[in-house]
Amino acid sequence: MGRRTPFYLPATTSPLFATLSKVSAGSTQGSRPKSDTFVGRQNEVTSLLALVTAAATTSLAKAAIVLGSAGIGKSRVARELALQAAEHGIRTWMGRGDPSGRRPPFSALGDLLNRLCHITKDDTRDRRREKLRERIGRNLPADTVWETTAILGEAAGTSFFDGGVDDSSPAPGGPNPGGSVLLGDLALRAWDEFLTAELSQGPLAIILDDADRADIPTIRLLESSLRNGPNRPLAVVAFSRPTLSKIYPSLFAEARPLQLTLSELSPIASKELLKALTHDRLTSTTLDALAEKAGGNPFVLEGLAMNADAPVTDLPATVAGAATARFNAASSDTRRLLRAASVLGDVVSRADLAALLAGSMDETAIELAIEDACKRDLLELRATPVQRSDVSGAHSAVQPASVPLVPSSPNRWTGNGPVSLPAWAQLPNIAPGAPLDVAFRSASVRERAYASLNEEDRARVHLLAARRLGSADRDAATIAHHYEQAGQPQMAIEPYRLASLRALAANDFEGAVNRSLQAESCGATGPTLGEVLRIRADASLWMGKTAEAESAAQKAMGLLSPGNVSWVQAATVYAVAAARLGNFDALLAGARDIELLAAATPFSTIEPPLRVAQVVAMARLSVALLHAGDPTSAEPMLGRIHALRVAGALADLPFALGHTHRAHAIKSHIQGNLLAALTSFAAAAGSFERARALRDACVDHINAGFLECELGRNEDAEKRLTAAQTTASRLGLPTASANAQLNLCLLMGRRNAFVAAASMAETALAIYERQASARTITGALVYLSRTLVESGAAKLALERAERATRLADEILPYRAYAYATLAAALRSLGRSAEALTTAETAMSHLRDLGTEEGEAYIRLTHVEALHSAGRTEAARAALFEADARLSTRAGQISDPSYRESFLQNVPEHAKTIALAESLGVGSTSRATTLLASQMERARRS
Repeated sequence: MGRRTPFYLPATTSPLFATLSKVSAGSTQGSRPKSDTFVGRQNEVTSLLALVTAAATTSLAKAAIVLGSAGIGKSRVARELALQAAEHGIRTWMGRGDPSGRRPPFSALGDLLNRLCHITKDDTRDRRREKLRERIGRNLPADTVWETTAILGEAAGTSFFDGGVDDSSPAPGGPNPGGSVLLGDLALRAWDEFLTAELSQGPLAIILDDADRADIPTIRLLESSLRNGPNRPLAVVAFSRPTLSKIYPSLFAEARPLQLTLSELSPIASKELLKALTHDRLTSTTLDALAEKAGGNPFVLEGLAMNADAPVTDLPATVAGAATARFNAASSDTRRLLRAASVLGDVVSRADLAALLAGSMDETAIELAIEDACKRDLLELRATPVQRSDVSGAHSAVQPASVPLVPSSPNRWTGNGPVSLPAWAQLPNIAPGAPLDVAFRSASVRERAYASLNEEDRARVHLLAARRLGSADRDAATIAHHYEQAGQPQMAIEPYRLASLRALAANDFEGAVNRSLQAESCGATGPTLGEVLRIRADASLWMGKTAEAESAAQKAMGLLSPGNVSWVQAATVYAVAAARLGNFDALLAGARDIELLAAATPFSTIEPPLRVAQVVAMARLSVALLHAGDPTSAEPMLGRIHALRVAGALADLPFALGHTHRAHAIKSHIQGNLLAALTSFAAAAGSFERARALRDACVDHINAGFLECELGRNEDAEKRLTAAQTTASRLGLPTASANAQLNLCLLMGRRNAFVAAASMAETALAIYERQASARTITGALVYLSRTLVESGAAKLALERAERATRLADEILPYRAYAYATLAAALRSLGRSAEALTTAETAMSHLRDLGTEEGEAYIRLTHVEALHSAGRTEAARAALFEADARLSTRAGQISDPSYRESFLQNVPEHAKTIALAESLGVGSTSRATTLLASQMERARRS
């Protein structure tokens, strides 16, 4: 199968191009054989092409993973797939994992976008912006072009955010208190909009080479594309070494990917490739001997073909041997250049290479060494790959952008003009993916070159690399790595701190933790270590690693200056984590510290970052105290932030305002004012969206969905919760996803879909157990046991309910609910006496608290337990009380339509009313409430 057009074109502007293009077909020994032949992989390409065309013709998203060892020809198969897909009318986009192997956030996405938009390292920033705007905005609605381009441009290493930190931006010195991140969430949304617009124009295949080196945010983005758009003509194909399964063990699992492994070439294919590489000048006997010696590895075959005139017994038979032989045969200048390049990575900018070699090789010597390395098949030149199926003509110039740099209309995402991205959320300038001047032909060549450096030279070159990359504002983790390898770990501390902060901003929580650990291992001390630990605590809390978050935050507080932004953030994470672990003494102590701090200085006199940190701390700790059943301790902080909101002091701080609305919502819910709680949660979600805090907005949409469940707005709740669960999954929020599924469990039970309901509760429970959060585990067990009772699985329900009550003895908000579900399970098993005792315990806890989630269920369970025990009159009295309480709660709902749905669409409410009416104990106040609702609705209509 002949190769029609090279995927990587020669760099025609390079001074080497003229020289390299003159290399003859019958080149001398030591020069690279030339061939357009593609052999031995037709079956694999056919399988992959079938998958890509199936996605295109059926509009069902598909995925594939192709594994292969070093030198086996993965990149060659990827390029052939792109060519053949293009011939079938399917556009292909291609990106690669980070050449350095350190996976900075969005590096693979940046590589893909730079290739797609034909961005070169020589383009000015304005020119890069033009190219991004033209290509990304080609199929987008006009009012979304700027925002989508700006966010994706940030990921690609071309910032559109020229402004400083605006006053509405939370905590410019670091992430939002409590861990809300920014760029990662926005990039997911921007990518979804861009991809949706592109797929509306036809099918698309995304090819990711070196997937084992791709960063977590890009991988999450591609998985989101498959998960959230299963009915779209999209195919994603990842090429990688076999180590991929250890790095990303469940890659594309939900899409059930096709998995292929590239094995060694067959003897026939090996000889065919050798014949093409040597231009059919070897005898059959020699071909047989060389093919056998290579063992089917294309890289070794190329090396053998280059030295085919030497005795077969003298030729290397392994990838490592071939790499060593090629390296040793090169000139001293070429070896020096390869050693320097090996320190920088698999793909190296020529400018970076020249900087490292300054003083030891001049420009001419460098050019000649690159030429020699290319001839010997050690390096290859790369330029911007031509996306033949994506542009009109292979070399079409990018037209001037029709969209201005700054939008003339208000910004759709922020409501107030151009986005000014907070400095803490901006990623470092990621080196453009194209053109990349020189690339090692094989990782084995790079490894051999690096191994040839002695200890002194290795440290010296790493130090030069760190200084060079630092001056060019490259990835901070890479700079830190070079300082470490240069024997200067203290110089690596600040880059690692910055890398951990930027990883957090990109939702790469694992990366944030790892970078912070590296900073600590390099000797970070004092406030710097405190800041590193604060970032680690923040990331750990988002990952659900509550104990690790508590420990890191507590250590951070001891190292940071009390009262500054970072200390307040660490104190907040510590108190919240401690509360989740059941350490309420620590929660109370933290609340007192924050309250005293806020009272010490007038709010108007402190800087906006500290204002945000203080308000968020008071709101979050108030919520934790409310959940712990201690509203008295929460009241001073609730009163303070309420007064600030009423006075308008938070109008320009939407992130802080969102937390204030959330705290008010939770207080209203505990007080039984469900409609006020729903309204406040909706306001919180809106404030968080204005602050561009998408994950916090997602959380409060889930909270609002829960309130809609409570109010009997079942259809509205299911729509909201399903959308929020999808968002939570896309953003990588396990806790939020579990919360959404737990509420959906309740709705599925109301539809008698008990299997689905139990499955959702089990999934949520598994997530909570991984987080070791006693409160959420108890809640999941309560929902699960209730579902199992209603489905008739009483024995299973009893087991879950007993565990819930054991935990609930330390978890006040779920204590009465847990005992009620246990009573229901016992009654279903015919153990009436035990059921009554347990139900009375539940009622005792309910009266102690005054109100609680599941109140109507608790009261109804008590009535049913009394009735089953033969205590009819007591059951009638309890039923009258339950009905009256239901009427009182309904009376707190001001909107008549919500009032009616509350009474009629919640099963335990409707059952309580029906029982009361059948036994003649119906509440007069409830009847009056319903009549008033009907009259008000009639008047309004």
